[in-house]
Amino acid sequence: MLSGAGLKTGSTTGAWPEIDKKLLNTSVTANYTAARALPLPNAMKHAIYTGLSLVVIICLAGCTTPQTAAVRAKLSNIVRTTAYTCTEPGGHHDACGGILSTGAIHSAAADWSRYPVGTRFEIEETGEVCEIDDYGSALIGTDTIDLYKDSRRDMRTWGVRMVHIKILVWGSPRRSLEILAPRARNAQVRPMIAALREQTKGAPTRFHRLQS
Repeated sequence: MLSGAGLKTGSTTGAWPEIDKKLLNTSVTANYTAARALPLPNAMKHAIYTGLSLVVIICLAGCTTPQTAAVRAKLSNIVRTTAYTCTEPGGHHDACGGILSTGAIHSAAADWSRYPVGTRFEIEETGEVCEIDDYGSALIGTDTIDLYKDSRRDMRTWGVRMVHIKILVWGSPRRSLEILAPRARNAQVRPMIAALREQTKGAPTRFHRLQS
């Protein structure tokens, strides 16, 4: 499609949230010192020390739970998606020279300076796994991802949707630049090339022909 049309952490369900160990050690030491200073039998001092330490652990665990959830929320990307099919310019071929796919890994198009070629992600609402192997002029300068569909019917059914994506593999800006550099005469491609060169400073300005 050469015309036009963001990680989730591992599950922590059932696990204790991470606790600041330095803060925990400081709090427990303070409890021990305070308990020893009390004019009470040693057995009672030990009971008080143990109780205070348990309260500290529970409080610290409770305080870290929202923080962990907030981190997970930030790593969940919400993106605008559209759809296209093989009846558009480019036909069945992707921008890398391969065949567009709706198999185990679905083809998808994007601005390669936003989502480099090879970026693989899962659409959380459908469970589909997609890989960026294409781009489109209408996508350049946007974060929209265009999803390849087998037919115009499937394309229309998808329409425009805001979805959550989980990045599985981040693509290669260098590889993206290698593919795009020979196409620099195309005015629609040049903005991606300029952005990718900024991201890959130090990369060669000339590339050898890709081996088939």
